[in-house]
Amino acid sequence: MQAFVMHIGHPGHIDVDYTVKRRRDVSELLERLQPDAPERSFFAEDAFFHKAFPDGQFHCWGVPPRAEPAFRRTCIGDLVLIVPWIGTHNGGIHYLGVVKAKCTARATHASQILWPNTPYQRPCLSP
Repeated sequence: MQAFVMHIGHPGHIDVDYTVKRRRDVSELLERLQPDAPERSFFAEDAFFHKAFPDGQFHCWGVPPRAEPAFRRTCIGDLVLIVPWIGTHNGGIHYLGVVKAKCTARATHASQILWPNTPYQRPCLSP
């Protein structure tokens, strides 16, 4: 097992309320994802995803392009430490999670559903 610190920075904390603090449902994604979205097969058919979340409820975190190198090194079972900001103003590790499934397709369409306030010029890679 590896551990990864994901420093999201103060402007990036907008996404925390959508997916880290609340559970999402795979049915909401499948209802809204276009039939040809590259990530659709992950949410509909991925065995690791469905085994990890048999009720379809999950927490997730997307990865902006600059964090792609760390994302590519993460594996199922790794620990992710989410750090909204570092410093004296309540900085530090605020959330942690264990990777239970990993979508390797660029999840642009799912990102717009999961993180509606994230600027679209900064799409996430994966939930």
